[in-house]
Amino acid sequence: MAQVHALAAATDETAQAAGIVERFLVASMVPDPQTAARYISDELKITFTGGRKYRHPRETAAFTPSVTNG
Repeated sequence: MAQVHALAAATDETAQAAGIVERFLVASMVPDPQTAARYISDELKITFTGGRKYRHPRETAAFTPSVTNG
């Protein structure tokens, strides 16, 4: 018999957390690493595809994917 997991109802706390994540992601994508850094902790670990590991938004902002034509 399949188990059904109910999603927790959104709370003010989860809405506030989602807002913080959204502001971080927007700043990261601009890129504006100084603003994005306002929303991180010292323990931040970001892993991009290919196993690239970063600890600060300035590192992800500097990331340049390699493009091959072939």
